[in-house]
Amino acid sequence: MNFILGARGCGKTYSTMKMVIKRFIKKHERFIYLRRYDTELTELNDLFKSVINDDELKGYHIEVKGKNFYICKSEICFDEEGNLIHKVMFDDKNRFGKALALTSSGKIKSKDYNDVWCVVFEEFIIKQQHIYYMTNEVNTFMELLETVFRHRPVRVFMLGNNLTTVNPYFTYFNIRNFKDKGITKYKWNGKKALLVWRYHSDEFIKFKKNTDMGLLESNTAYGAYAIGNESLYDNELFVEKKSPGAVFCFSLKYTNKILGVWADKNKGKMYVSFKYPINYKNHFACTTDDMQPNLMFYRTFKNNYQIKMLRDAYTFGYLYYENIQIKNIMNEIMKLFNII
Repeated sequence: MNFILGARGCGKTYSTMKMVIKRFIKKHERFIYLRRYDTELTELNDLFKSVINDDELKGYHIEVKGKNFYICKSEICFDEEGNLIHKVMFDDKNRFGKALALTSSGKIKSKDYNDVWCVVFEEFIIKQQHIYYMTNEVNTFMELLETVFRHRPVRVFMLGNNLTTVNPYFTYFNIRNFKDKGITKYKWNGKKALLVWRYHSDEFIKFKKNTDMGLLESNTAYGAYAIGNESLYDNELFVEKKSPGAVFCFSLKYTNKILGVWADKNKGKMYVSFKYPINYKNHFACTTDDMQPNLMFYRTFKNNYQIKMLRDAYTFGYLYYENIQIKNIMNEIMKLFNII
């Protein structure tokens, strides 16, 4: 599995699409293009508009039909008048890939993917404010890989903008302490398993800074992300270990994680931690997916004085988090309830 974190516009998708096309031309091996939701598969034609003009692919024509991708030599798929010969173009032997949504992946278990050599998951890190990771998403993803590869070699390319290093996939695979620039490799049981590439190019940075957008983004936190490929949300502001005098107040349950909320009246601070009293079960549930016995539905109790206290602490800047992961989880919760 290759996790590729790059600045916006650095060519992650372009290079990957060119790679899978060349692989098909040379070895006739196909790929799967994966997104999280079906709604993200509405503009598949745009995937190849730039790639097909690459010098190495001149003489070829690409078409998208439904969720399938086809490539054929132009001299074969067009007649003398320049009309596309559909029967030739959409012959299955010219199909080099297929698009899937992770939310619909449960429907493909009985299919044969022996000719698929890799899966490309685009935007595996979420950026939109009102789009969320699926419940048990990584387990669903692993089920898909099991269906596709079975006992064959697994090749996966996870493409993402460098928004944050805190996401379900890094948590699941315990990926941490990778380089700020370049490639970090991880071995499991002595074998190569995972790779994280935090893309950096001085040439790209110089180019981007000389564009109009680069001018507008210069000297801003967003510019450090969009140009320099620094994580947009991974900063240490308000990250602090809870004080010894902090007293437990209540807890939140979100995507199977329990967050304890603590308050230190002497310091005038509230803290969010993974710690909470043993055997404590009266958690506030942040989503309906988390509802279990002994959990109180968050929306029902959104006017509860404890929740109001948390909201005020966040709004007025005296809420602290024990680590970056907790900070990002709390940001997701606050977005969920339109507090930010």
